[in-house]
Amino acid sequence: HILRLLQEKVAGTPVAERVAAVYAPGWPISVEHDLPVLPFPACAAPGQPQCLLAWSAFSDDGDADMIMRRYEATVGYDGEPRGDGPILCVNPITGGTNGTAPASANLGTLVPDDTLSKGELVSGAVPARCGDNGLLYIGDPPELGQGVLPGGNYHVYDIPLFWKNVQEDVIARVRAWATARAS
Repeated sequence: HILRLLQEKVAGTPVAERVAAVYAPGWPISVEHDLPVLPFPACAAPGQPQCLLAWSAFSDDGDADMIMRRYEATVGYDGEPRGDGPILCVNPITGGTNGTAPASANLGTLVPDDTLSKGELVSGAVPARCGDNGLLYIGDPPELGQGVLPGGNYHVYDIPLFWKNVQEDVIARVRAWATARAS
């Protein structure tokens, strides 16, 4: 939904100047068929303002075949089939495209309790590695609860896995955006 809103309601409007960054984890974004028609580039580096972050988290032993087949069969925002072209992966630990970060660089995963009413912030819980296929791999499957989807798909936890890193990333990008606007 966020990508469609960006394309249909934000691109080319004054609203675009008010966006510090866009966080769109969970569904693969085609570098060739989606990104060029969106109003913001990929976040290539930490602290870069007015850019887009996207990742889709899977355990290393996960099977992303179902998602990849669906992705390849859909039409991109440019009207062309996405096919098996490159997928955008902004590593939520490093804040830049692609790359690898060890679990020790993960500032805090928000691990929910059984009732999902509260959670514990656990540092160093999972690493993050952008795979050659554009998906984000998080090592051995962590125990986070019943929300893990088939195939080791951690979509429900795309943000909680990197809770503190995402929080710090938002602060850095908003500061950079504010500084750029003040100039």
